[in-house]
Amino acid sequence: MQAGRTAVDTGSTSEGCRRTCAPPRRCGYSGFPGTPSTWQAGPILARNARMPSLSRKPSLRLLPALLLLGACAAPGPPAGSDLDALLWMRTAAEHDALCLQAFAVARAALDRALADSTWTACLEQGDVQGKPPAIIVDIDETVLDSTDLAARELLAGEALDAAATQAWFEQSASRPLPGARDFLQAAAARGVTVFYVTNRSEAALEATRRNVELAGFPLRDDLQTVICRTTTSDKGPRRAAIAAQFRVLLLLGDGGGDFTSAMAQRTPAERQAVAAERSAFWGERWIVLPNPAYGDWRRATVGWKEMARWEREIAERKVLEESLRGR
Repeated sequence: MQAGRTAVDTGSTSEGCRRTCAPPRRCGYSGFPGTPSTWQAGPILARNARMPSLSRKPSLRLLPALLLLGACAAPGPPAGSDLDALLWMRTAAEHDALCLQAFAVARAALDRALADSTWTACLEQGDVQGKPPAIIVDIDETVLDSTDLAARELLAGEALDAAATQAWFEQSASRPLPGARDFLQAAAARGVTVFYVTNRSEAALEATRRNVELAGFPLRDDLQTVICRTTTSDKGPRRAAIAAQFRVLLLLGDGGGDFTSAMAQRTPAERQAVAAERSAFWGERWIVLPNPAYGDWRRATVGWKEMARWEREIAERKVLEESLRGR
């Protein structure tokens, strides 16, 4: 899902998370007070404050502490949930197992969908009679692993600008997620057209199509099936345009916007209510892939506001604390 992260979205863009540079790391950071100006020096400086005065060779006695303080102030990747989430997505066997599970569920659902001429997964779908079958998939973190971009940003400690992001897209180097290629090829072999609806910008269209082809995913020569974001990140209008010509059997994505427009600009509780309302769709018509790193779910926790990473982490911590009090 990628087009909303800075120049990317992801839908959501990959379909969506803005990353901005975190403030300098501070030694002995002891929590998340209200603002950076209230951050405390922490235990290292506190211990130094209690040290007795040094009358002999003070510079040598203080050198280890000074070196330690210098190391703490050195630039580096900010700590926080971004690191945990990306490391899990890139290294955890459980992540790969969830992907394989999702595509196995999708394959079984596809069998049922093809057998039922009235079946549709698309809320924007009108008449289904006589329309050829199709499925709609998101790209980033749904069928392609695009976490390289987020990992590079995190390790650099700052977001890539639009030019650097576009240059990364031009590499067309995102790899298929486990199970994605087999499922999509199997669907195409049964006469199902696969549409790739992404919130990557239109400028990335050709590079994205090339990446889809290099990944071994099915494309059609007579039809543009890779559809990027143009004027809005809302995928509803694009789904409706596809549904006008095809019977949409399945939707696959990693964010709520890949399935319904009803989750946009909603609070986490409201989004959860929408998910519960459509409980019969999950695992049957809508197949969700795991993405704990970015997306609409994360923007919803901070009121859909753009903010620096350190600001977001403070706001997210407050949301977590409030969730504990509410139980």
